[in-house]
Parts: sequence; C-alpha cells; structure tokens
Amino acid sequence: VMSLPPDTVEVALENKCDICKDKNAKYYNTLYYIHICSNKCFEEFVVGYNREIEEIARKRLDPDEMKTIRKEKDDL
Repeated sequence: VMSLPPDTVEVALENKCDICKDKNAKYYNTLYYIHICSNKCFEEFVVGYNREIEEIARKRLDPDEMKTIRKEKDDL
C-alpha cells in the first residue's frame, strides 16, 4: 500500500488516471481535483504544475523579481 499524498483519498476504480490516461485511478486528489493511479503519476503532475506556474511567473515578472521568488522558494 502506497502512502497517499496529502488531500488524497481512495476511490472506486471507475475513472482513468488523469496523468497517464492508461491505468484505472485508485485515488482522487481533492486539492488539485485529479484522479491518479500512483505516487509516480502524482509526482509527474506536481513537477509539471510547478513548471507551468514558474513559466507564467517568468512571463509576468521582470528578471529581478523572478530571482527573488526563486530565492524564497529555495529557502523553504
């Protein structure tokens, strides 16, 4: 049994995984509203999600502001 990510519950095998689109989803994440089949797919989602957020921030902020955000993120 895998340890579940926060805000994740077990569900009936009625939906496909929203990430790999291949396997039946055993879990549902209530924070991101996604069905997932494994920790691997959840991690893949989080990495992609963070990349998208950073890309949006990069387009909206000037370079100096972006450095400040990265430093704060690294300090966490």
